[in-house]
Amino acid sequence: MGLRILSATDVYRSLSLPDSLAAQREAFESLSANKDVGGHLSHPGQGGNSLVFVHTGLIPGDTGIACKFGVQIPGNARLGLPTVQGLVTLLDPDTGVPLACLDGAAITTIRTAHGVVAAAELLARRDAKKVAIIGSGAQARELALCMPQIRQLSETALWSPTLENRERLGRELRQAGGSTVRVVDTARAAVEGADIIVTATLSQTPVVEGAWLAQGATVLTLGSYSSDRRELDLEATARADLVVVDQVAKATAQAGCVLEAFGAGVLEPAQLVPVGDILTGIHPGRTSPGQTIIFHSLGFGVQDAAAAWTAYRGAMANNFGTDVPF
Repeated sequence: MGLRILSATDVYRSLSLPDSLAAQREAFESLSANKDVGGHLSHPGQGGNSLVFVHTGLIPGDTGIACKFGVQIPGNARLGLPTVQGLVTLLDPDTGVPLACLDGAAITTIRTAHGVVAAAELLARRDAKKVAIIGSGAQARELALCMPQIRQLSETALWSPTLENRERLGRELRQAGGSTVRVVDTARAAVEGADIIVTATLSQTPVVEGAWLAQGATVLTLGSYSSDRRELDLEATARADLVVVDQVAKATAQAGCVLEAFGAGVLEPAQLVPVGDILTGIHPGRTSPGQTIIFHSLGFGVQDAAAAWTAYRGAMANNFGTDVPF
């Protein structure tokens, strides 16, 4: 039996956005119902603030086993390389025979960015027209390219600390079309007046302040996934009418913004809402246009499994990738 190898290019052309968003919605529902099977291990890498990680996961009755291992190296951005490097392996659910090996950076970008886009599609006002993207890396790029597919946007505002990086992303988005692109000099200039705000950073200090948020805004974070990372200030959380997470247990254990809000007494664990509960109708989600809503993405192996198996099926159907003897 051969092992199907899928490069980043193979992964992207095997996954349509509608199929990818549907896969992430299924992953969120599985997390909410505690039907996902998986685990997560991480430890520091060789130097600096690198992080070695292993994620495993599957959705019973739908996907087989997925195992992702890799390393996050923030300094890669200076070299023009993805900050996340790794591989995803897929094993037959019945026999355990390895079936495929996929580019881990592509799967991580897709499952994270498309998970946030799926949450934005669910939580943002239907008339949302202005998006602010804080960050300029791979996740920010994928989010900015996808957001015009879920709302009819009039403007995308971009800010990241490095002028060269934000201008590069701005040029790419203008070439892609979809909305007016505005590259700005401060995070505040991007956030003020925005209907949807996405933070895709590794910042340990807030990059978005609650005082900047317009009424009815939806704020989605990618980088507030550990206790030492906090992309929103305390006022932003205090202003939120609804705080949504991918899984309550993980958010209460390690999400920096959530832990700070618990300590300050502006948020209680019982107030956190799993996004899967909104998808399945257990919780109503947004009930009025004026509500301010925050969503924190933490990342799970079941999301990797959902993305990787959807890509694998698409690749097999279209004969993408390369088979090697195994």
